[in-house]
Amino acid sequence: MRKSLILVVFIALKFIVVAQVSEVGVALGGAVYNGTIDITLNNFLPQTTPIFGVFGKYRINDVVFIRAQISHTELYADEKKYPSSDWRFQRGLNFKTPLNELIIAGEWHFFSFGEALSNTSSLKQYSFYVLGGVGATNFTPHPLADGNNVPDTFLSSTELQTNNKTTLVIPVGIGARYMFSYNLALSGEIIGRKTFSSYLDGLRAITSNRDDYYFSGGISIAYVFSNNSKNRSNSSKNFGSNCPKF
Repeated sequence: MRKSLILVVFIALKFIVVAQVSEVGVALGGAVYNGTIDITLNNFLPQTTPIFGVFGKYRINDVVFIRAQISHTELYADEKKYPSSDWRFQRGLNFKTPLNELIIAGEWHFFSFGEALSNTSSLKQYSFYVLGGVGATNFTPHPLADGNNVPDTFLSSTELQTNNKTTLVIPVGIGARYMFSYNLALSGEIIGRKTFSSYLDGLRAITSNRDDYYFSGGISIAYVFSNNSKNRSNSSKNFGSNCPKF
């Protein structure tokens, strides 16, 4: 695991230092977890927390991008969000976990339409995309198992962990992108992360090997480095051709 995490960090640093970044941006949305404390459709909104990120992208061609993104959130869940008649309400488990992540992901813009934004590029004003990659998450769980009726059998069969931890994550998601202009892009996306840890909530059933997940949904806005536009130039420059060199 340690070697894998070092590899992720090395790839990210190489991307930042070597690649000519085609665009930079910020992302804002909500994050929600699922693990020992189940999150359902009826109660996920009260347990959704803000997530904020910054990213850079490198454009390989008109449909493929590579993204490096750093994000921060504080995952949260509370069984008191269930109806009072539910057994989970009576148990009353809850936690808060500050979390920082780094992901490296590829974006495939498989469908685009609208006006072409350059005479020399097939990139269109609207596009839909899928993404997938690898990442690392560092987190510090703060579990509470002090509900009114937490059974002794649960406590005796559950490990509590409050130490700082790091795990690999596999992000997979979908998104839609709208280009306001040749230099400004707005995207909306949903990303799920499969982790390799059962301790995002600080709780792990001894008899279970189930890993925790977390998800995010939100919007991002990016500035695209280019002086080219369909109306201003007929040159062969594409997105990212005029980005600064580091």
